[in-house]
Amino acid sequence: MYCTFIEASKLLGYKSRSTLYRLKEKGLLDDYLEEIEGKTYLL
Repeated sequence: MYCTFIEASKLLGYKSRSTLYRLKEKGLLDDYLEEIEGKTYLL
């Protein structure tokens, strides 16, 4: 299932998507990122 950062943050129980963006910047989400038509999704 592909999720936007907003959708994933809601599903994971985060109050905002900024937590996921910080994890992305640290490289911890690299295995779970997919770019489709210029937008980044989490798997």
